[in-house]
Amino acid sequence: AAAPINITPGGVHALLELGTGDMRRILSGLQATAVAAAGSSSAPAAMAVDGDDAAPAPASARLIDRNTVYECTGSPLPDDVDAIVHELLNSTFAQAYHATTKLCREKGYALSDIITCVVETITCMELPAKALAPLLAELANIEYRLSCGASDALNTGALVGAFRAARSATPADVVLAPMAE
Repeated sequence: AAAPINITPGGVHALLELGTGDMRRILSGLQATAVAAAGSSSAPAAMAVDGDDAAPAPASARLIDRNTVYECTGSPLPDDVDAIVHELLNSTFAQAYHATTKLCREKGYALSDIITCVVETITCMELPAKALAPLLAELANIEYRLSCGASDALNTGALVGAFRAARSATPADVVLAPMAE
């Protein structure tokens, strides 16, 4: 018999968000997170939902929340992405470069994953078209170069440079910050 999973609504939301509508991806993420949360058990776990006869998760089971899902799937946390976007838009070149490389190193994020999340964030912002269009084009170029095996250090510099150029193309009175959900 499979053990129930102790998961918060935020954990469920994170799985749905990361799954991007692909049920196989959502279930794989759930299984990976449940196995990691359970410790060394490799058996798939069952999730108890309202109305199920499954027993509640034991008190010793690790609670699966939003952060657990992101950590187990290796995906950048939205708070980390917002912090990077804030640095890229508002800090000096050196500060933004250092903050981005430090976060990738400490959290184990791939630069290509950061770029994917950054694109999702900036397309929800109200950036002027003359800043957004070239920024997206350069982010696509960086992502392509990374897929071909180009240096993370060099492409981190290109990432920061692309945001500096976008900032220069934006009127000074426009406040650039990630939008709160």
